[in-house]
Amino acid sequence: MPATGVYRITTRGQSAMALDVSGFSTTNGAKVELWDAGATCNQQWLVEKTADGSYAIHAYGGSFCNEMLDLTNGMTTTGTPVELYQDNGNSAQRWIFKPVGNGFYRIIPQNAGASSAQTLDLSGGDGATRGSVTAIYPYYGGSNQEFRFDNPGYLQPTPGVYGISAKIHPELVFDVEGFGNANSSFVSLFTNNHTSNQQWLLETTGSNLYKISAYSGRNSLQVLDLANGKTNDGNPVATFEDNGNSAQRWFFKQTDGFFRIIPQNAGWDSLRTLDVMGGADAKLGSRLDIFTYGGGPNQLFSLQAPGAPATIASPKKGLGGRPELAGALGLSWQYNWGGTREAALPSSVEFVPMMWGYYGGDATGYANDLKNIPGTKSILSFNEPDQKGQADISVDRALEGYQYLAKAGIPIGSPACANPMSQWMQDFMNGAKARNYRVDYVAVHCYIRDPYAFLNQIEQIHNRYWDKQIWITEFAPTSWDGTDQVTDAEAANFMKIVLPELNKRWYVDRYAWYAGADHGPWTLGPAALRESDGSLTPLGKLYARY
Repeated sequence: MPATGVYRITTRGQSAMALDVSGFSTTNGAKVELWDAGATCNQQWLVEKTADGSYAIHAYGGSFCNEMLDLTNGMTTTGTPVELYQDNGNSAQRWIFKPVGNGFYRIIPQNAGASSAQTLDLSGGDGATRGSVTAIYPYYGGSNQEFRFDNPGYLQPTPGVYGISAKIHPELVFDVEGFGNANSSFVSLFTNNHTSNQQWLLETTGSNLYKISAYSGRNSLQVLDLANGKTNDGNPVATFEDNGNSAQRWFFKQTDGFFRIIPQNAGWDSLRTLDVMGGADAKLGSRLDIFTYGGGPNQLFSLQAPGAPATIASPKKGLGGRPELAGALGLSWQYNWGGTREAALPSSVEFVPMMWGYYGGDATGYANDLKNIPGTKSILSFNEPDQKGQADISVDRALEGYQYLAKAGIPIGSPACANPMSQWMQDFMNGAKARNYRVDYVAVHCYIRDPYAFLNQIEQIHNRYWDKQIWITEFAPTSWDGTDQVTDAEAANFMKIVLPELNKRWYVDRYAWYAGADHGPWTLGPAALRESDGSLTPLGKLYARY
């Protein structure tokens, strides 16, 4: 019986043809037909043995990977079409393989029974040819009813998101240097931190052709590109805005379990290939170029699951504090409760200054200083003015100070209260409205432990304050009384539930995990993104993936 794996499925009657997802379709009900065997992903099938001994047959092309070979409406009557449908786990999507000799098999629908005469069949009988479609018919020994599972040997990558490593250094991956989002940003080998600038989206753009896009939110329009379209030895390969030309499209040719990556404008049979500079001396920091293929381990590549979801790193994602973590976490923005951008913050990450408190006097100059920090697009106002030990100012004093920010002519956030539903916050918002002070978004601190209660609270805040957009500037699951600490697993579960939802909600404009504590058995310790040695915690690595 076939082992679980990826195969091309051919018939006894037409060994030069294979089962093919018609038109690369991605919809339920997609037709499966016989077509000339090739190297395209719509002819690759993941055959997976299940616990009861039956098999699931997945269409393996990236956009079809949740689509299964399926009996239409679960019927087993003669002539029932066999098409693709989203995996639902039922017996109309499970198959029994019965050997018929010489490496061929009948493929019997599980819901018809192992002894059933009904079998997978290609229209046209023994004359089945290009365009013949799959259905169920009684078995009569026809060459259109007997199938073989061939290892393609030329497997093309399944479209999706990957880390890309070279054979010479499998522990290193392609990395967009400095999270660059400008044209001609260099790509080099770097330690695999699972950050967004190390994730690459492979998409098919034609027969056997791929576009390789830098996948982080800030780089999503940048693709792997041959400098000036030249294919001479040593020509650099960097990222550049997608313009659709052949210097930005690539062939993947399987070689000894790895891939050569060949530029389209050099041609499928060209010896020009993607190369890590330095040959046998390639190392961390070595950049990419094009060079004549010589079989070197710096010219052979593999695709790794990047440890990241198939969603682009959110432009909403930020952090309170810890500027040194910004690159590893793939942040879009950061703040530090103050008005000075720290040197450790990468230039590609937006810094948002904060006034923090106000204790009297004319603050026009300070408000303008915050506004004039290079790259400033918004200003946060006061930090927990309703809390002892923080800004701790009255509503009237906060309104007095806020007027200077409101005159700065730049988006301003409300005070970030310890309790955003408190009377203090309601009085401030009403007072600002009465004075016609601009409040462009509501800044929120929220340390609710239960993820669903947290999400409900954010929605309530949005509804209470006139449907304004929300910036969550501090949040993490915690227990303040110290008697029932949040566990590491609980913190990870919170993040997995909350972040996808925040990314979906239109009114949540930004969010920033609280990063003040290091990992350990103390309040906020289990929710920390950093270990005491400066490395990312497992939770930090998880945050980097969103």
